[in-house]
Amino acid sequence: MTPVAAHGLADPHEARRIARLADDLGFAALWTRDVPLMVPQGPDATASALDDPFLWLGMLAAATERIVIGTAAIVLPLRQPLQVAKSALSLDRISGGRFVLGLGSGDRPEEFAAFGEDLESRAATFRERWSLLRAALSPEPSERAPVLQATGGYDVLPAPARRIPMLVVGTARQSLQWISREAEAWATYHREETAQEGRIGLWQQALAQRGGGPKPFVQSMLLDLQADPAAPAESLPLGLKVGRDGLRDYLLRVHAQGVAHVMFNLVDNGRPMDEVLPLPGHGPALSSVFGSLASAYHSHLIPLLEPCVTHRNPLHPTGRLFAIVAFIEAITWAGLLVGMWLKYGPQANVALVKLFGPLHGVAFMVYVAVTLFAALRLRWPWWATGLALLAAVPPLVTLPLEWWFKRRGLLSVRAGQ
Repeated sequence: MTPVAAHGLADPHEARRIARLADDLGFAALWTRDVPLMVPQGPDATASALDDPFLWLGMLAAATERIVIGTAAIVLPLRQPLQVAKSALSLDRISGGRFVLGLGSGDRPEEFAAFGEDLESRAATFRERWSLLRAALSPEPSERAPVLQATGGYDVLPAPARRIPMLVVGTARQSLQWISREAEAWATYHREETAQEGRIGLWQQALAQRGGGPKPFVQSMLLDLQADPAAPAESLPLGLKVGRDGLRDYLLRVHAQGVAHVMFNLVDNGRPMDEVLPLPGHGPALSSVFGSLASAYHSHLIPLLEPCVTHRNPLHPTGRLFAIVAFIEAITWAGLLVGMWLKYGPQANVALVKLFGPLHGVAFMVYVAVTLFAALRLRWPWWATGLALLAAVPPLVTLPLEWWFKRRGLLSVRAGQ
């Protein structure tokens, strides 16, 4: 989450820069809240200083390339579900299939009164609107009947390209059995570790009763990250004041308990974001923790975006370029090898060598250039870059080996050629 200055709204230019930094550093997701009215509540005095979540995430989607963007959470009883569907579908299309929709029931009486909604019936309202929203977001025509019934036969556009993952944030006043059945994941709040372990156990029990595969347990936490790495952990309402080392140990523990993803709500403690945000790079142990959390998040939640793989290629454009160039280089090299076999075989046919020799030479040079570009652009680890360049060695030595074998009389073209 983007930190908000105490005096008001976050600066859009700075937010885009921070989002790009988080994307480059490998963070799994960016989240924002839905706060319709300026109603100060709880320990977070800046919680009301937020822009519209869908517009804000649209801006961050345009500034990033790989990181997931999500709401935590849209207050569904205060919104018309078809309007939420329109915004979610548009944002998912704009982001290239990176959107996750978190939904909650809300708890501010002032907002319910202002929007003409009944606070006491918000649990039933949430379920009713969830059902219509789920139908509107479904890519399956057979599941969209409730939308057509509600609109008199009119559909919501853009059409769903995939099933957008829907999270329940908090409990939305629903049972865990309902959440485990209806949602793709459950996001809850920071608690003392023993209490949180109990919540994880209840979630896993509900999933076991439902049957089917695992679903992620996600938690948020207020984080006041101290400059001193060894600063001891101090409890905050819904979070921690802690140094890097203590945070590392905490994340290791909650990950072992079953937490798949942690949403950091960063406290503005005066430290520059460029100093706070490169957290994953602060030592191999902490990097490993973030890698494990991101891996768990992606292994459980991102496969729920499987229809996205069918309709859209989530690979980074530079990665796609590398894959295409590598494929072309492999094809031209294979053609050259076949041509050389024909050249020195009984038929002594040199046509393929004349065709694929120059083509492979160009493809090889382009492959090396694109490999180096991709390694820098995508920040490949040294071993990945080394493997990609190592794959270029056999094609590189093909013609020198031919020359060497010919000099020693081990290869010769049959007479008449």
